[in-house]
Amino acid sequence: MLAKIIIGLLFSRGLLAGGDLKLLEEIKKNCRQEVIEKSFFSSDKSLILRGDRAEDLVEDASKMIYTLSEMEERQLLTKNVSKAPWSDSYWPLYEGTLGNRYNDSNMRFGDWKDAYDYIKAHPAKELIRKKNFNHLSPSEKYDLLLGLGAENLTKSSWAEGEVYYKEYGKVETWMGLCHGWSAAAMMMPNPEKRVDIRPVQAK
Repeated sequence: MLAKIIIGLLFSRGLLAGGDLKLLEEIKKNCRQEVIEKSFFSSDKSLILRGDRAEDLVEDASKMIYTLSEMEERQLLTKNVSKAPWSDSYWPLYEGTLGNRYNDSNMRFGDWKDAYDYIKAHPAKELIRKKNFNHLSPSEKYDLLLGLGAENLTKSSWAEGEVYYKEYGKVETWMGLCHGWSAAAMMMPNPEKRVDIRPVQAK
């Protein structure tokens, strides 16, 4: 019922023409809250908290632009930055995020369950025993480096998608760690060199 009301309001002439933005924001907030309350997931991960809003992060919120039409009117169509962010994978959940063995040519799946089953059938300890470190995922290398046990980064990386798989029977391919690497690409220098280090187990 709520969805029908929202769709009708979002596509009303007034809102599409850039009418009452406060009303549009209120509709979106209420819809979001209803989805959160009905969701399987913890609500504290989705609420808009202090510091989350763009208006709170700029010096003068009155100068903010909210519509594409206003951007076009001001001819704000291109922009060069002094330091371009670097590109990376979005580390999709259906591939295990940081648990993805991207150097393993056999690990090419379009489904979280298939990828997870492959990891379980070919555990990291086998690759470590064969000294095939190049096929380990980033999280497996991290766990090896720090000598972590069962409760490690790899387990939590695969658990990200497992939650969705158990509830919906699939993990959407667009879901990933965009919010992690994109922020790093803007705030951290581009990683350019390989670093070789010994894990804690090494003699």
